[in-house]
Amino acid sequence: MSINQQERYKEFWNWFIFKAEAFYEVVSEGRYIQEEFFSELRPELDKVRAGIYYLTGMKDESTAELILTPETL
Repeated sequence: MSINQQERYKEFWNWFIFKAEAFYEVVSEGRYIQEEFFSELRPELDKVRAGIYYLTGMKDESTAELILTPETL
């Protein structure tokens, strides 16, 4: 992995940590996930690498999950 790619990963996770609480609220309410979460997530993931897919939901009453998966053939 190149230094540039490592920096992109770092920037993504720093951005995600900054947004995590707001995203948790959206996911836990179960409304407007596309508009208030995925619409912000997609462009940030594309900066890291195109073709990363995702889904989210509540694992239990207090735990939100975000699953990232690579594009496959």
